[in-house]
Amino acid sequence: MNIITAKAMRTYLQELLKSNGTNQKLIAKQIGISDSYFSKFINGKEIAFWMARKIIQMIDKKNEATLLKLYVSEGIKKNNYAAALEYFYSKQEYEFVEDLISLNKDRGPYFAELSNVYSFVLESRFTYEKLESIEKLKLIEAEHIESKIVLEFIQMYTYFLNRNFEITLYRIELIKNLIEKLNDQFLQTSFEARIDEILANIYLKQNKNVKKARVIAKKILTRDYSENHNMTAYHTLGLSYFLESYEKSLYYYQMMLDLMEKYNDRDADLIENKMEIAILQHYWNQKLDEEYNVNDFTQALLINKGLENFYSDSKLRKYAMFLDGMKEKSEKKLLLSIHYFEKDYEKFRATFPKKELMKLDFAYTL
Repeated sequence: MNIITAKAMRTYLQELLKSNGTNQKLIAKQIGISDSYFSKFINGKEIAFWMARKIIQMIDKKNEATLLKLYVSEGIKKNNYAAALEYFYSKQEYEFVEDLISLNKDRGPYFAELSNVYSFVLESRFTYEKLESIEKLKLIEAEHIESKIVLEFIQMYTYFLNRNFEITLYRIELIKNLIEKLNDQFLQTSFEARIDEILANIYLKQNKNVKKARVIAKKILTRDYSENHNMTAYHTLGLSYFLESYEKSLYYYQMMLDLMEKYNDRDADLIENKMEIAILQHYWNQKLDEEYNVNDFTQALLINKGLENFYSDSKLRKYAMFLDGMKEKSEKKLLLSIHYFEKDYEKFRATFPKKELMKLDFAYTL
């Protein structure tokens, strides 16, 4: 696909429609818009961002982000600006967000405010865990609801990364109340996706509420907002079945890896999650697949070697103590594993060694 103008983009979509024998009216009906809006879009008029996205998804989902870049490149109306910023930020198209800001920040108070807010988001996205982010955002004036919600999200992420889950849940309720006042369908979807990603994590890893975590994860997959959110959902489901079903857990982990392998910047995440699968296979006495043998730890699992060399490793000791404790039926090692999991705020994973202690008739309350 070699398209450089918005006009050429629409011609490209029309040609795809013809080549696929697709009926324009049928697509409009499936999306839930009138045929006239579809015609406006195809003929070069600007329509609501969510409508344009749905049309493009139906015709060429693979190139969605590229085509939407062309769509907004010819100019963007006030009522689509927040949605465009949010969409490209969520797709990690940070340079394009900067371009949008540069082109629109001087077009009036609304554009200036949203541009200022997303500029702050871009500047602070790697420092959310620092509490000073909250103090800095208090200096940003926010009159419009879209800006207020984005700034609330920064507070939510900050408290979440600082392990203050009660305040995180409180901020989420505030955001939900604000979202109800939005008129933009795309922003509602995107903001709800952000919330669900955090809730899936909290419900499973912190609150040990497997049922709720699975409901949220499946909701994320049904929404299919982005591959990043789907990866979170698949990981949540894979982890949630760790103790219950080897087949289900492995299936969801593999679905996550299939998505993750599309990205060149996720090597560290790939190694970590392949290691999780190796641990899953070891736990269930399954043969460790060579593709999941990614480091010294998994190599030790492969040859069924003791894991004492990893007891001093701050990241791996919890797993080493758990697996050796299970193998040796050692209450001491299992208790240490629980301690290290909980120290790392991994309350759900702490149930792994707790279950093994219960098998040993150890009086431990799950």
